[in-house]
Amino acid sequence: MPLTTLCRGNQIVALVPTPTSLSISNPPSCSSANDFTKGSPSTVDESGDPALFTEGIAEICRRMGVEFRFGTKIRRLAVERKRISQVETNDGPLDADLYVLALGKDSASLVRPLGIGLPIYPVKGYSRTLSLRGWNTAPTMPLVDYDRRVGLVRFGDRFRIVGKAEFVGDDDRHDPRRAGALVDSVTDVFPELAAREVIEDWAGLRPMTPDGMPIIGPSPYENLFVNTGHGHLGLTLSCGSAAVIGSLVAGQAPEVDIAAYSVNRFRL
Repeated sequence: MPLTTLCRGNQIVALVPTPTSLSISNPPSCSSANDFTKGSPSTVDESGDPALFTEGIAEICRRMGVEFRFGTKIRRLAVERKRISQVETNDGPLDADLYVLALGKDSASLVRPLGIGLPIYPVKGYSRTLSLRGWNTAPTMPLVDYDRRVGLVRFGDRFRIVGKAEFVGDDDRHDPRRAGALVDSVTDVFPELAAREVIEDWAGLRPMTPDGMPIIGPSPYENLFVNTGHGHLGLTLSCGSAAVIGSLVAGQAPEVDIAAYSVNRFRL
């Protein structure tokens, strides 16, 4: 769905759905947006429900014979002659021909004993999901406010606000005050949000890299591939990253040049 960039003066502050005829003095679904002065069309952004997406992918995988082992904890990777020989877990060893490292912020600690340096640091982000019951003029498409550094997206009768970046190590505890601050930061544009019922508060750790790009490709171990470090763009980059890894696992060249995502680019 095309989006329109909205600006205050010369500063880009938001993306909203592109209407058939853009009225700058009254952008769609903005309650107090008369200070928006200009817009330009953009067709590069879309939105989706991450939970529905992952649940749908998981169901497709099950039909194809994939076995999920939830609650299994990896203790270490066993190595033999520059190959991963097995994965040692709390439920016993797991053997495979090929392995893909896709553990988000925990990827670095697992392969550090193998001499693989992955500069991944967890950065905490927050979201608050609100009920839209009774708000008939709520936005129907996503909006990104660059001034406030928050994103807003609608999922049916729910409305989610996301943002923040905290450097607190592995602490993934949720702070309701932080989620509340997200809502407070946009109530001047959407005052209706102040009285919405809270459906869910969430906090998660984004696996960030120094250059903001994921780490995708082969590792120094011939049967281990890496697919991690996607930061806050995990959903956005998931399908493309999977296509690259799928090609590598099948012994084929990816359709895109992956040199920029190499494990070796950091020289650690």
